[in-house]
Amino acid sequence: EVSIAPTHTNSKIVLIAMVVSNARHVSSFGFFRDGNLITNGLSGNTNVGSGYVATSYYAEDDGGRVRPIPVHYHDTPGTTNAVTYTVGASASWSGSIRDLYINDRDSNDMRSVSTLLALEVRGN
Repeated sequence: EVSIAPTHTNSKIVLIAMVVSNARHVSSFGFFRDGNLITNGLSGNTNVGSGYVATSYYAEDDGGRVRPIPVHYHDTPGTTNAVTYTVGASASWSGSIRDLYINDRDSNDMRSVSTLLALEVRGN
């Protein structure tokens, strides 16, 4: 997570994340502001490698392989109070939940580090 206090109520916050996770059939990544979901997942098996929500489909269901997933979003929180952004994730296939590991494989061996960056584009 990252917190930022915009200088103007009409400033935009540019969120850029690179999340490393194990390769599950369908994985979705999106953003929360102060614990509330601000981006929705995509329906169906749409394969979108990056964007405001990254929903990726892999032909294999390999918990031992890691993949980097880029996610980005432009938010206008409408306040000068500090806001906290987090990245949320889920993995499933045919209605069944899959274990999704962040920064490592299912063998708990820390393969990489995920990043989250928040930049203010100042309003006037």
